[in-house]
Amino acid sequence: MHLVLVPAVLSILIPTTFTLSQDCHPDWIKCDCSEEEIGSRTIKTMSCSYSAFSSLSTTLSFSTLPQLPADITELQFDRITLPTIGNNSFAGLTNLQVLALDFCDIENIEILAFSQLRNLKELNLQNNRIKNLPDLIFAELTRCVTLFGKEQNFSIPEKLFQMNPQLLTLTLTENKISYLHADIFNVTLGLEQLYIEENLLSTLSEVVFSHLFDLKLISLKGNKFVCDCNIAGFVYGHQLLGAVER
Repeated sequence: MHLVLVPAVLSILIPTTFTLSQDCHPDWIKCDCSEEEIGSRTIKTMSCSYSAFSSLSTTLSFSTLPQLPADITELQFDRITLPTIGNNSFAGLTNLQVLALDFCDIENIEILAFSQLRNLKELNLQNNRIKNLPDLIFAELTRCVTLFGKEQNFSIPEKLFQMNPQLLTLTLTENKISYLHADIFNVTLGLEQLYIEENLLSTLSEVVFSHLFDLKLISLKGNKFVCDCNIAGFVYGHQLLGAVER
């Protein structure tokens, strides 16, 4: 009997990435669509820019646009004028994980605009003209882990993040925010990075970040803080945590 020794081969499974450009749904043929395979996951992206709608009115509305494809996982609108995001604008997009609406001249967002987006993980609202956000507007985004809101002009309602316990990163830079409620972050206990740069804050409650035990970075650069006894407790307490970037 012959004994043949075969060296053991160590197999390392590395997720493969494969991207395939494809035509969008006929109603959205001028947008760019792609399908990407990452391991066992399939990411379907639809990206629409101003050029895709250049033949239409410069002001669009989701109520007048064709129904969005139900199977997309990432949706990007760039520099398309959408003054109002109405209720149920993204109804049926239960697979959507990333929604980017930056540079869209958004002024108003109705309270049920993001309903049914229960799997959304990232929401980008940067560089719009939003003035008011209703309480609990993000109530159905219970899995949202990253929220960007930059260069707006709005106040922060006390209950804005009351239904977002899984929020990890929050950017509120350049929004002319002058006040933060003491309980604004009492539910977002897992928050790790918080950027509130270039606003109009002059003082902060000592307890505003007291629930955020996982916080690794707070950036407060470019605010209008008055260095007096009202803020001394906050500065001292958070310097001990090593999380404050000023």
